[in-house]
Amino acid sequence: MIVLVPLSRFRAHYETASGRPYSTLERLTLRAIANGATNVDHLSEQFRVHPRLLVEAVVTLVREGWVAVGRAESGFLLTADGENAVGADETPNSLVVAERTTFVLMERITGALIPSNEVRFVTKRELGDRWDTCVRLRVEVSDNSVDEGQVQTLLPRRKDEWLRWIGPINMVSKSSHWLPVNVDIATKQVIGLPDTWSTRLRDLIVEKALRHSENYDAKQLAATFPIAVRTSFIRDERPDIPRIPAPTWATALERSDIMFTDREHDDYLMHALQHARTNVLITSAFLSTSRLEAIAEPLLDALRRDINCDLLWGYAATGAGDPLARLKKLAYQAKQSNARGALRFNSAASASHAKLVLWDNASGYEACVGSFNWLSVITDSTSTEARNASVRITHPGVVAAFSRSAAAFWSSSRGQTLASTGDRWRRVAADLESVLAMKEPTGNTNCRVRLVTDREHEAVLREFLSIAQARALVVSHRLGPAAEVRLVPGSRSDRAPGFEYRVIFGMTELDDDARSRIRAEIQRGGGSLTMHPHGHAKVLVADSSSAISSYNFLSSDPFGTAASGRELGIVLDSPDAADWLWQRLTEE
Repeated sequence: MIVLVPLSRFRAHYETASGRPYSTLERLTLRAIANGATNVDHLSEQFRVHPRLLVEAVVTLVREGWVAVGRAESGFLLTADGENAVGADETPNSLVVAERTTFVLMERITGALIPSNEVRFVTKRELGDRWDTCVRLRVEVSDNSVDEGQVQTLLPRRKDEWLRWIGPINMVSKSSHWLPVNVDIATKQVIGLPDTWSTRLRDLIVEKALRHSENYDAKQLAATFPIAVRTSFIRDERPDIPRIPAPTWATALERSDIMFTDREHDDYLMHALQHARTNVLITSAFLSTSRLEAIAEPLLDALRRDINCDLLWGYAATGAGDPLARLKKLAYQAKQSNARGALRFNSAASASHAKLVLWDNASGYEACVGSFNWLSVITDSTSTEARNASVRITHPGVVAAFSRSAAAFWSSSRGQTLASTGDRWRRVAADLESVLAMKEPTGNTNCRVRLVTDREHEAVLREFLSIAQARALVVSHRLGPAAEVRLVPGSRSDRAPGFEYRVIFGMTELDDDARSRIRAEIQRGGGSLTMHPHGHAKVLVADSSSAISSYNFLSSDPFGTAASGRELGIVLDSPDAADWLWQRLTEE
């Protein structure tokens, strides 16, 4: 049987950069040489820095062709290009920017994205006579747009390049391209799916094919489409050929990087506001006046230290009072105290359910992502319960990806123009990636991480429940009707001996019958269903892998914003992280 998966094609414009901007020291060194400094000793007398730094600055300028080294008596000399740069007061810059365009495909069943050249897609005309014998799957994802946060890991660039800018991204086809796959009803095999979509789509395609099989004759069921491996699947690793880098990063993770209690989260936010150097971004699903009162002084102190503070909330404000009015008052108080830092916030709900803190300290930028509502009321700051789960990440590649996702959240927010804020976080992402392109972080690593956004979470849940052999844990704040379908992969019987399977939720509106059906489904897989009344964490564990997120894995669209809702999470491939999460969240 030939099954057609509906696709949409998007054209993504983007810029890559290579090289690097010159540092302030290098700019000053160029001017000092123009004013007569001829050797490192002269430069040391002027700048009072270690000679090694000055040697590196001079070497950089020589490589660029701005400075030459003469005989001992003449020392450093400006070249003609260097003299022109100084005379024109140009900012030395070795940055090379390239404009690029690529295409990505979205499958309209679950919304997964893939580079266009990794899928063989067809049109109705190309199918010819086969069109009438194919099973065409119904479109279930209605989104007609994707953003930079969703496509950033799918854009080709050379080994020494980084993403400088992404956009615009335009949809160029809808309901005119299809992915043909061959389905064997008897063996439930699916041939033609790309590997990255296999776990996500295979069972859904088989289920839909079985549903249609009784309406087709033997000839139609036996029909197949010629599936061939395309040479574009092979990624050229030569440094001068643009390629799609692996969407994962290797980093070091410690037990203290994972937070569970309200106090741990609150302390982290206070620390960020007290020690940030230039920028703080706080995204929270909910916003409350009482919480703003609690963080008002640390927030004002940060603004007075010239820190830009960006607050993005997702849904209706909670609690007594008017939190938007309180935010406006905070902005006014900052201006009255001559604070040069800017307080920016959205005036209408953004539909973002993401929970994220981004900020920079003396060591660079870091991020904290998870389930904690940073701008909403804290239930009990003295409790030692594991009510939430968030993870702190310092790897510049991961933080850059979070920054670009945050920029997309701002740009898609309704109610006011937020372009300047989004652009600032895009620049942060580009700066972080430029540093990474020149020098990979060193040191021991115990974890590989990748980002998860929006609808990808449902696929991650299915993947985790399918691959788990020793243990599986699903933790969700809400338990809803979607759990009956989403937990089906957990009922597999071919697990290793001693398999542990636990499902934990914090609240539910389901009646007793629905909860009994879900419990029976879990028990078929040898698992247990437990309610932790104050639990708000969103976590998955499968063997040595785990995921921490803002996404309610067992509830479908609890706030009625599926069309525009945003979610953000992270997958951690680390036995250590999986152990830490399992032990803390399964404590009796």
